[in-house]
Amino acid sequence: MSAEIKTKNIFNSKLATFVTIRQILNPSTTKICGYNVYHLLIILFMFYMLTLSISLIVSLYYIMNDNIEISLYWGYIENFIFACFKMINILYNSKDLKKYMHVTSYNFMTYQHYNQKIFKNWQYRLTLLIILYLIIINFAYFSWGLIPLLFNHNSISIRRFDGSVEKYQLNIYNLFLIVPADMYNDNFNVFFSFELLTLCIFTYFTIIPDILIFTMIFALTCQLEAVNDAISSLGYNANASDNMKTYVNKTQEMIEVKRDVYNDLKILITDHQNVIKQMHGFYGKIRSTLFIQLFVTSSSLILILYIADLCFIKGNTEDSLIVTKVLIVLPTFTIQLFIKCFIIGNLNKKQ
Repeated sequence: MSAEIKTKNIFNSKLATFVTIRQILNPSTTKICGYNVYHLLIILFMFYMLTLSISLIVSLYYIMNDNIEISLYWGYIENFIFACFKMINILYNSKDLKKYMHVTSYNFMTYQHYNQKIFKNWQYRLTLLIILYLIIINFAYFSWGLIPLLFNHNSISIRRFDGSVEKYQLNIYNLFLIVPADMYNDNFNVFFSFELLTLCIFTYFTIIPDILIFTMIFALTCQLEAVNDAISSLGYNANASDNMKTYVNKTQEMIEVKRDVYNDLKILITDHQNVIKQMHGFYGKIRSTLFIQLFVTSSSLILILYIADLCFIKGNTEDSLIVTKVLIVLPTFTIQLFIKCFIIGNLNKKQ
């Protein structure tokens, strides 16, 4: 196997660095007081998001009479907390995940005659999927950040627990946090910056775990497909590159071929077992994340449709922007769930 192949990886190295997965999992990343600097930043962001989530839970009491806002807040709370949970899971299992990421290497398996086109095809598919996923995710959340700037004269009416109604200027999340309307509107730029930071952190916490899961599932599927392909062609590709001896005696030659095929089969079985072992280990680390995501995503889709229905019933112009925002992220949640179900189902077929 050439040195070039030995250095190749199913996960594009530039893309891995760009999304910071390499820095998060790499033990040699810059450290502060012995801790990975990216881990420290993520922990800081998690404290911020969890503190915000607790504040939103408290705020639910003050907007209990506004069904639209309370539904939005509940959606924010469950998604913010789940995003933090996913990142905690990655940081806690970073050493194991780094070990499992070895399966993304072209030379993870020991058999020397795998079809390299299979690896290149899966690398291309993974890169294409990640780029499309990043475009979809960033478009959705960029739109959320842009809408308050384009419609900066629009306001949102909030019905308080005492029955009073206050008008707040439209923002990214409209996280009022018990702040009076006058104070909120007068300091809109401050609150916009605060919500923009929240949007950026949430987007980052969404992207990293998903790309890691996509990468591992694609890598495992690729390795299993390579094994299946090698087994299906075992004994049919004997040529000069196999370094097989030539014998005058045809019987002796056949014995030698069978011996080589038998040895190759043992190697392939070992490779297959190693891939399955990596798969079970990785599943063990992300199983809870996948189950919770199934609940959170389903709940979010229901909330989005419920909020859209409430806004259509009210028929106010100001609510049309809320409908636009929630419908923008509707495809995002749907695509996230569909991709994971599809690629995991495809992996199970390859076993």
